[in-house]
Amino acid sequence: MTRSLVARARAHGRGEDGLATSAVLVVVAVGVVALLFLAVLPLLQGTDQAGRTQTAADAAALAGAEEVRKVALDHVGDVVLGATTYGSLLGPARGHTQASDYATRNGGELVGYAQDPWRDEVEVRTWLREQMPDGQRAERDAVAALGVALARCAGDSRDVVVGYEPVPTPEPTDPEATPDPDDPDEPEEEPEPVPIIESEHRFTCPGYDSGWTRPRAALEGPVRSWLTSALEPHLVR
Repeated sequence: MTRSLVARARAHGRGEDGLATSAVLVVVAVGVVALLFLAVLPLLQGTDQAGRTQTAADAAALAGAEEVRKVALDHVGDVVLGATTYGSLLGPARGHTQASDYATRNGGELVGYAQDPWRDEVEVRTWLREQMPDGQRAERDAVAALGVALARCAGDSRDVVVGYEPVPTPEPTDPEATPDPDDPDEPEEEPEPVPIIESEHRFTCPGYDSGWTRPRAALEGPVRSWLTSALEPHLVR
């Protein structure tokens, strides 16, 4: 009887020790998980903020490129007729307002913008308005392109002979007139033909040549059609 009671007491003690050990292990595991979570949380937050900042930069670059495309198509006639050039129309700030608007819509702020029609680049830099856990702000760059370096598009002209003015008919001589032996008639010289000159025009871009045509206004339709399909805003980096 005494031995049985002792055995039960020992078994009960071992059971309590096991429960206590398990409880300690649970507490330690929870503590480890909590520490890992606290360590990883800033990294997750930083990754999320960096991703949102990149989204804002991408949207801003594409919005700037889309505005450049719109201006280019709106002024095809002016450029073809020689009233202006894409190099002068598309300055470095063209599209800035639209880029800033789209950066803001995506939670960012536009802090850098440059549009280069010679290199076909719209380059932006944005940062997120909210701060990262370390007090810094995530910054990201993006570059968009249209597919055509518009400032390298240009018109050209040349003069060509398209015909000649009609040769005037010589005045008839009087058949009854008596020729003067002291003043013999000299043969009349053939008049020089007078050329009819018109101008031909051509418009070229990288990857496009309209060919020579006249009048200049006839170029607008084909050039507009080509630019409409060629100008496609897209991200390059």
